[in-house]
Amino acid sequence: MIALTHAWWVAMVRGMAAITIALIVLPQSHISMTSVIAALGAYILVDGIVALTGGIAVGLGLCGVVLLAEGFVGVTVAAISLSDIRTAPHNIHAAEIPVIAWAGVMGIAEVYTGIRSGRELPANRGATPRYALPPARACLFVGTVAIAFAVSLLILPMTSAGVAVPVIGLFAAALGYLRIRSGLALGSLHLDRFYSPS
Repeated sequence: MIALTHAWWVAMVRGMAAITIALIVLPQSHISMTSVIAALGAYILVDGIVALTGGIAVGLGLCGVVLLAEGFVGVTVAAISLSDIRTAPHNIHAAEIPVIAWAGVMGIAEVYTGIRSGRELPANRGATPRYALPPARACLFVGTVAIAFAVSLLILPMTSAGVAVPVIGLFAAALGYLRIRSGLALGSLHLDRFYSPS
Protein backbone atom coordinates (compact mmCIF):
# COMPACT_ATOMS: atom_id res chain seq x y z
CA MET A 1 0.00 0.00 0.00
CA ILE A 2 3.00 2.30 0.28
CA ALA A 3 2.91 2.36 -3.54
CA LEU A 4 -0.40 4.19 -3.21
CA THR A 5 1.43 7.15 -1.69
CA HIS A 6 3.42 7.49 -4.93
CA ALA A 7 0.15 7.84 -6.85
CA TRP A 8 -1.35 10.50 -4.57
CA TRP A 9 -2.06 12.55 -7.70
CA VAL A 10 -4.57 9.90 -8.86
CA ALA A 11 -6.87 10.68 -5.94
CA MET A 12 -6.43 14.42 -6.53
CA VAL A 13 -7.26 14.29 -10.26
CA ARG A 14 -10.21 11.95 -9.69
CA GLY A 15 -11.46 14.30 -6.97
CA MET A 16 -11.13 17.38 -9.16
CA ALA A 17 -13.02 15.61 -11.96
CA ALA A 18 -15.84 14.73 -9.55
CA ILE A 19 -16.04 18.30 -8.22
CA THR A 20 -16.12 19.57 -11.81
CA ILE A 21 -19.07 17.34 -12.70
CA ALA A 22 -20.88 18.46 -9.53
CA LEU A 23 -20.34 22.11 -10.48
CA ILE A 24 -21.66 21.41 -13.99
CA VAL A 25 -24.72 19.37 -13.00
CA LEU A 26 -25.96 20.89 -9.71
CA PRO A 27 -26.68 24.47 -10.86
CA GLN A 28 -28.75 23.29 -13.83
CA SER A 29 -32.43 23.77 -13.16
CA HIS A 30 -33.68 22.67 -16.58
CA ILE A 31 -31.46 19.93 -17.86
CA SER A 32 -32.50 16.97 -19.96
CA MET A 33 -31.98 13.40 -18.85
CA THR A 34 -29.79 12.88 -21.92
CA SER A 35 -27.48 15.68 -20.73
CA VAL A 36 -27.34 14.22 -17.22
CA ILE A 37 -26.37 10.81 -18.58
CA ALA A 38 -23.82 12.38 -20.94
CA ALA A 39 -22.23 14.33 -18.07
CA LEU A 40 -22.12 11.28 -15.80
CA GLY A 41 -20.74 9.12 -18.62
CA ALA A 42 -18.03 11.69 -19.36
CA TYR A 43 -17.09 11.82 -15.68
CA ILE A 44 -16.94 8.02 -15.41
CA LEU A 45 -14.74 7.92 -18.53
CA VAL A 46 -12.27 10.47 -17.13
CA ASP A 47 -12.29 8.72 -13.75
CA GLY A 48 -11.63 5.37 -15.44
CA ILE A 49 -8.78 6.70 -17.57
CA VAL A 50 -7.11 8.32 -14.55
CA ALA A 51 -7.54 5.11 -12.51
CA LEU A 52 -6.00 3.06 -15.34
CA THR A 53 -3.10 5.50 -15.59
CA GLY A 54 -2.61 5.34 -11.82
CA GLY A 55 -2.75 1.55 -11.87
CA ILE A 56 -0.04 1.45 -14.51
CA ALA A 57 2.06 3.99 -12.58
CA VAL A 58 1.73 2.08 -9.30
CA GLY A 59 2.57 -1.30 -10.82
CA LEU A 60 1.14 -4.75 -10.43
CA GLY A 61 0.97 -4.77 -6.66
CA LEU A 62 -2.38 -4.91 -4.93
CA CYS A 63 -2.98 -1.15 -5.25
CA GLY A 64 -2.17 -1.21 -8.93
CA VAL A 65 -4.53 -4.11 -9.57
CA VAL A 66 -7.35 -2.39 -7.65
CA LEU A 67 -6.83 0.83 -9.63
CA LEU A 68 -6.65 -1.11 -12.91
CA ALA A 69 -9.91 -2.91 -12.06
CA GLU A 70 -11.65 0.36 -11.15
CA GLY A 71 -10.35 1.94 -14.33
CA PHE A 72 -11.36 -0.95 -16.57
CA VAL A 73 -14.88 -1.02 -15.12
CA GLY A 74 -15.13 2.78 -15.40
CA VAL A 75 -14.07 2.94 -19.04
CA THR A 76 -16.37 0.03 -19.92
CA VAL A 77 -19.37 1.60 -18.15
CA ALA A 78 -18.66 4.98 -19.75
CA ALA A 79 -18.53 3.38 -23.19
CA ILE A 80 -21.87 1.66 -22.58
CA SER A 81 -23.50 4.78 -21.13
CA LEU A 82 -22.25 7.10 -23.83
CA SER A 83 -23.11 4.70 -26.66
CA ASP A 84 -26.68 4.31 -25.37
CA ILE A 85 -27.21 8.04 -24.98
CA ARG A 86 -29.68 8.30 -27.86
CA THR A 87 -32.00 5.76 -26.26
CA ALA A 88 -31.47 7.04 -22.71
CA PRO A 89 -34.68 9.08 -22.37
CA HIS A 90 -36.74 6.04 -23.41
CA ASN A 91 -34.81 3.38 -21.56
CA ILE A 92 -33.38 5.14 -18.52
CA HIS A 93 -33.51 2.05 -16.28
CA ALA A 94 -31.25 0.12 -18.65
CA ALA A 95 -28.78 3.01 -18.54
CA GLU A 96 -28.73 2.88 -14.72
CA ILE A 97 -27.61 -0.76 -14.50
CA PRO A 98 -23.99 -0.21 -15.64
CA VAL A 99 -23.71 2.89 -13.42
CA ILE A 100 -24.95 0.89 -10.41
CA ALA A 101 -22.36 -1.79 -11.21
CA TRP A 102 -19.62 0.85 -11.53
CA ALA A 103 -20.51 2.50 -8.22
CA GLY A 104 -20.71 -0.87 -6.48
CA VAL A 105 -17.34 -2.05 -7.81
CA MET A 106 -15.72 1.27 -6.95
CA GLY A 107 -17.27 1.22 -3.46
CA ILE A 108 -16.11 -2.30 -2.69
CA ALA A 109 -12.61 -1.59 -4.08
CA GLU A 110 -12.29 1.59 -2.01
CA VAL A 111 -13.52 -0.05 1.20
CA TYR A 112 -11.06 -2.91 0.65
CA THR A 113 -8.25 -0.42 -0.04
CA GLY A 114 -9.18 1.54 3.09
CA ILE A 115 -9.12 -1.55 5.29
CA ARG A 116 -5.88 -2.77 3.76
CA SER A 117 -4.12 0.61 3.87
CA GLY A 118 -5.24 1.11 7.47
CA ARG A 119 -3.08 -1.87 8.35
CA GLU A 120 -0.10 -1.00 6.17
CA LEU A 121 0.26 2.77 6.00
CA PRO A 122 1.86 4.50 8.96
CA ALA A 123 -0.68 5.66 11.50
CA ASN A 124 -0.78 9.23 12.72
CA ARG A 125 2.88 10.10 12.63
CA GLY A 126 2.07 13.73 13.23
CA ALA A 127 2.99 14.50 9.64
CA THR A 128 -0.49 14.39 8.12
CA PRO A 129 -1.74 17.97 7.97
CA ARG A 130 -4.86 18.83 9.89
CA TYR A 131 -6.78 19.41 6.66
CA ALA A 132 -6.09 15.90 5.36
CA LEU A 133 -8.02 12.81 6.37
CA PRO A 134 -5.90 9.75 7.08
CA PRO A 135 -5.80 7.88 3.74
CA ALA A 136 -7.40 4.71 5.11
CA ARG A 137 -10.36 6.62 6.50
CA ALA A 138 -10.74 8.63 3.29
CA CYS A 139 -10.85 5.41 1.24
CA LEU A 140 -13.48 3.98 3.58
CA PHE A 141 -15.57 7.14 3.24
CA VAL A 142 -15.21 7.15 -0.57
CA GLY A 143 -16.28 3.50 -0.66
CA THR A 144 -19.26 4.19 1.59
CA VAL A 145 -20.37 7.13 -0.57
CA ALA A 146 -20.07 5.03 -3.74
CA ILE A 147 -22.06 2.15 -2.24
CA ALA A 148 -24.70 4.59 -0.96
CA PHE A 149 -24.93 6.04 -4.50
CA ALA A 150 -25.44 2.56 -5.97
CA VAL A 151 -28.14 1.80 -3.39
CA SER A 152 -29.82 5.16 -4.03
CA LEU A 153 -29.95 4.36 -7.74
CA LEU A 154 -31.64 1.06 -6.87
CA ILE A 155 -34.15 2.70 -4.52
CA LEU A 156 -34.79 5.96 -6.42
CA PRO A 157 -35.02 5.19 -10.12
CA MET A 158 -33.77 8.13 -12.15
CA THR A 159 -37.05 8.74 -13.96
CA SER A 160 -36.47 12.45 -14.40
CA ALA A 161 -33.69 14.98 -14.29
CA GLY A 162 -35.37 16.48 -11.21
CA VAL A 163 -34.46 13.30 -9.32
CA ALA A 164 -31.17 12.55 -11.09
CA VAL A 165 -29.50 15.96 -10.83
CA PRO A 166 -29.44 16.27 -7.02
CA VAL A 167 -28.50 12.61 -6.49
CA ILE A 168 -25.68 12.65 -9.07
CA GLY A 169 -24.53 16.15 -8.13
CA LEU A 170 -24.36 15.47 -4.41
CA PHE A 171 -22.63 12.13 -5.02
CA ALA A 172 -20.02 13.81 -7.23
CA ALA A 173 -19.48 16.65 -4.73
CA ALA A 174 -19.03 14.27 -1.78
CA LEU A 175 -16.82 11.92 -3.79
CA GLY A 176 -14.67 14.78 -5.07
CA TYR A 177 -14.24 16.30 -1.63
CA LEU A 178 -13.21 12.98 -0.09
CA ARG A 179 -10.84 12.09 -2.95
CA ILE A 180 -9.08 15.46 -2.72
CA ARG A 181 -8.71 15.03 1.05
CA SER A 182 -7.33 11.53 0.43
CA GLY A 183 -4.89 12.87 -2.17
CA LEU A 184 -3.64 15.49 0.28
CA ALA A 185 -3.04 12.86 2.94
CA LEU A 186 -1.32 10.47 0.53
CA GLY A 187 0.83 13.31 -0.84
CA SER A 188 1.83 14.24 2.69
CA LEU A 189 2.85 10.65 3.43
CA HIS A 190 4.75 10.50 0.13
CA LEU A 191 6.69 13.65 0.97
CA ASP A 192 7.43 12.34 4.46
CA ARG A 193 8.88 9.15 3.00
CA PHE A 194 10.81 11.10 0.35
CA TYR A 195 12.32 13.65 2.73
CA SER A 196 12.71 11.56 5.87
CA PRO A 197 16.28 10.81 6.89
CA SER A 198 17.15 7.17 6.37
